[in-house]
Amino acid sequence: MLGPLPDHLLAGPDHPRVDNLADRITRLRRACPKGQIVLVGLSAGTGIVIHALERLPVGISVDYVVLLSPSISSRHDLTRALQHIRYRLYATSSPYDMILAAAPSAGLEGGRPAGQVGFQTPRIFTSGKRELYEKVVNLAWRPEYAAWGWDGGHTSATNSDFIRVVIAPRIMDEQPHPLDASIVER
Repeated sequence: MLGPLPDHLLAGPDHPRVDNLADRITRLRRACPKGQIVLVGLSAGTGIVIHALERLPVGISVDYVVLLSPSISSRHDLTRALQHIRYRLYATSSPYDMILAAAPSAGLEGGRPAGQVGFQTPRIFTSGKRELYEKVVNLAWRPEYAAWGWDGGHTSATNSDFIRVVIAPRIMDEQPHPLDASIVER
């Protein structure tokens, strides 16, 4: 009833959907241990996805995570979430996302939303953290994406052509996509 702003501001770890999603992932993985699980979140929903991953029990994982226009903080420590991702986490970002330009990061965590600037690497890598962060791939908006419907705006990253041409090939194969570059410098 109040629109998207309350969801955006309340998309932190205490949001009621976080435990629901974590429980659902756990049930799915236990029911089908070899099945592929891909999580996709949009805007404030990306915070729900990340916090749900952080709540998963040891040994429970998903294969891929796709965050479209993530409003979660670009500085959020992804370590606990990445421990539950087998392959990669993709996050779209665009400086032309005017919704995120006018909003604080979801959950009021601080830092600019990742959907504007991409996820940042931690200032200090502790043991094992570097390897986890190698799974993170920022997909920054490029003019050629407009041909597939993502004009850099907040919700146009959900365009079916963009998903089919840019996102789907990345989650169909365990091998890294040839155009992917991890946010971790080698």
